[in-house]
Amino acid sequence: LAIFGLAFLLFYNCGRNVLHARAVASLESRIYQEATPLRVAALPDPANPLKWRGLVETGDFYAVEDLNLAGEFDPTRATIFHKPEPDPALEAARRTATFEQFLMFSQFPFWRISPVPEPENGKLVEVLDMRFGTPLAPGFMASAVLSGKGEVLETHFQWGSARPR
Repeated sequence: LAIFGLAFLLFYNCGRNVLHARAVASLESRIYQEATPLRVAALPDPANPLKWRGLVETGDFYAVEDLNLAGEFDPTRATIFHKPEPDPALEAARRTATFEQFLMFSQFPFWRISPVPEPENGKLVEVLDMRFGTPLAPGFMASAVLSGKGEVLETHFQWGSARPR
């Protein structure tokens, strides 16, 4: 019985590796809104080895698409998340210990900047790991509130969506 279990596990893992390579090759071989991928990730569905979450990074955006290896793959159906323009607020947040630690872990960081009501002319800088969510449904992320002068006032890590206060 133990040998059967080991053989099954070996077969499953080998099959999963082959399917992962196929998913990565599908993602790498496409053009996304006239842009070629810089890098891709295929993240497995927990239940179905033929379903993968495709994550494609280009110079200007991330494309996220569910990929079913049993069907046709259409990269035009991907959800696109545009990267922000360069901003001094990004660099100020990047230099904090919270963001440095987060960026050591994050393999697919997605940055976003938004205004905050307080302080006046302040900004919220967030970076999330696209492996664990999207800007629409964030998973693991770090955030910083900056003053109107670009000083970092607070930082923190978060797992999951923000909870109302």
